[in-house]
Amino acid sequence: MRRYLVVVLIFCAITNGLFAFGSREMGEKGAEDAVRTEEQRRISLILVSANPSDQTLFRSFLAEEASLFLFQEFSTSGKAVKISSNRRFSMPVEERKKIDIPGVPLAMEYQIELSPAAPVSYHLVQANKVVFSAEKLIAPGRVRLQPGRKALLTAATDSGISSGLIRIKSLTSDRKGNIAAVVEIARAAK
Repeated sequence: MRRYLVVVLIFCAITNGLFAFGSREMGEKGAEDAVRTEEQRRISLILVSANPSDQTLFRSFLAEEASLFLFQEFSTSGKAVKISSNRRFSMPVEERKKIDIPGVPLAMEYQIELSPAAPVSYHLVQANKVVFSAEKLIAPGRVRLQPGRKALLTAATDSGISSGLIRIKSLTSDRKGNIAAVVEIARAAK
């Protein structure tokens, strides 16, 4: 019985060590220094329009807004934010549907398979959740900002970081008319 107990304890110690290896959570020490590389992923992209019948407007914003889900260089100076969007990628649209967001005349959600042509390696610095009213994106007769761009600008300004890489990790809407985004800020791996 004693020998059996020793074997079980050794087995548990070995398997616990094996399963723990490489599975650090973001909050654990050292995890933020890990080098990561962008991968192909499915994204949910939301676009809004001030005109309830104008879906052609979305075609002009689709690629530009999808690019914000890949790391872009950014810099801040006070409340001014500059985002350099010059990434190449493919983005087959897998699904498109009209969604209801209170206070927005027309909103569309796209499911896209986003594949960067040249994936970026990075060290994650922080991930911020940004929530704002979708209604504030619309001015009479025009769109002030699309949701993705608003999320990046807000996260960059609020981060306290003057430059680096920034991207949208996720973008969602709720029935109360809010848009929520998780925005990642990183530094390029050398």
